Amino acid sequence: MAIWGSNKNMPRKLLEFLNGKNCKADEILLPHNCKVVLAYCGGLKTKGIITEEEFSRCKAALIELEGSARLGKIKIGIEEEDSHTVIENHLIQMLGDTGKKIHIGKSRNDEALCVLRLYCKEKLGETKNLVLNAVKLLEEITSKHKDTEMPGYTHMKKAMPTTFSYWCKGFANLFEKDLKALEFAVSYVDYCPLGTAAGFGSTIKLDWKQIANELGFSKIEENGYGAQNSRMKEGAMICFVLLQAMMDVNKMATDLMLWNTEEFGFVKLSKDATTGSSIMPHKNNPDVLEMLRASAGKVAGYQHQIQMISNNLPSGYNKDHQEMKMPLIEAFEISIVSLEALLLVLEGLKINKEAMANALTEEMGSAKRAADLALGGKPFREAYLSQKSA
Repeated sequence: MAIWGSNKNMPRKLLEFLNGKNCKADEILLPHNCKVVLAYCGGLKTKGIITEEEFSRCKAALIELEGSARLGKIKIGIEEEDSHTVIENHLIQMLGDTGKKIHIGKSRNDEALCVLRLYCKEKLGETKNLVLNAVKLLEEITSKHKDTEMPGYTHMKKAMPTTFSYWCKGFANLFEKDLKALEFAVSYVDYCPLGTAAGFGSTIKLDWKQIANELGFSKIEENGYGAQNSRMKEGAMICFVLLQAMMDVNKMATDLMLWNTEEFGFVKLSKDATTGSSIMPHKNNPDVLEMLRASAGKVAGYQHQIQMISNNLPSGYNKDHQEMKMPLIEAFEISIVSLEALLLVLEGLKINKEAMANALTEEMGSAKRAADLALGGKPFREAYLSQKSA
């Protein structure tokens, strides 16, 4: 039953419409919600609203529920509406009247936002670690291929000589910039909203800084309107930050797929990173790279979805806000699994130095020859034209 009481007359179709997808999102967020409620209970204990013994019993019950949630054992029914109801019902079932005390001064609005931010901080940390691992791996490959010459391309045509290490270093630099964007995103959501309640402040006074510290937030929200109005902005911004890394993954996958073709033969994917054909026995298809290439578009779609949902909403909490949970969760899941897959592809990648060297052709030195002629005293445009007609 929902916290606000059951509506026995509401058709099941409406309950599914209101709560179906939200319940699935909240099953993922439930472990973080348990942490938030536990920290809040600590604040109630400090204030004397619950006793030390009551807090200890709440803590044990919440730790048990969190463990079950992390194992995927908790399913939220549409009649329960959300994870907040599951937690309160669990505490009441386990602790009786003590479980009925824990929601005082707190709204689902500030609790849900706190849960989302806690989840985002955790997932941003995981993403940062994977991007950092990509930087390290690319640096290792760079050091091994400083003398591996290959053509550089513009407009899909041979341009100037370069090295495979130069390509790797370029993407390492891009991922380093992505790390800065991820760090900014962490700082952007590093505000604990507990105490803003429904958006207008709590009906009780707790040590909000203590609760924030307990949850790992460095700052607290000072204004409920600001907190609630930030929800969709944060979701869209985080998707945009994730998209920066996925755009790099997309371009790497595109380059490697091209170079893996028989026509180029610059690289060869590990068989573990390819799939077969149902009709052509000789095929080893780069399906992993193709899926990686698609990841950027999917994350961009989630960002756009959140932005469009947020259009024209008035200030304060609106039910529309819950529709950003699943797109945000899926953006994280896609980004994390894509980075994990990219690392595995790079670790098994074989470089064909001979094919790269053989692809270098004489005309690719035209820009250097024109520059040398100009440095020798010939006007550059004349030097350029002399090489163009050569």
